[in-house]
Amino acid sequence: MFAGIRKRTAAGEGGFTLIETLLVTVLIGYLLAIAGPAYISLRDRASKSAAHTNIRTAVPAIVAYGADNNGYANMHIGGATGLQTVYDTKIKSAPTLTVLSSNATTYCVRATVGTAVSYKPGPAASIASSPACT
Repeated sequence: MFAGIRKRTAAGEGGFTLIETLLVTVLIGYLLAIAGPAYISLRDRASKSAAHTNIRTAVPAIVAYGADNNGYANMHIGGATGLQTVYDTKIKSAPTLTVLSSNATTYCVRATVGTAVSYKPGPAASIASSPACT
């Protein structure tokens, strides 16, 4: 194949044959078919990780709020924006982080990044991808 290309280019003929063009097109299509789903999976995992990280960043501010106010009651009034302005400027405020509910002893926060959603249903609970609280 390469000998034919060298021979044509040496003779002054330019361009590629239809077979060569189709071969390159098929190879590029094959590589995209492999890389496309891998990229989508990588993007989804990154969004999930970012949502978990947003909650982990907000937890110290939530704990500080609970210590300052003898519990978590009325934390939803200030919401994530209140936590951001008073306790930690690194918190990604609404709509990324939302305080869903709070009372004297517990709270529920939700973080959204892209299509990934993470929840933390209270001080002792782990961060989850399913809605453990409302």
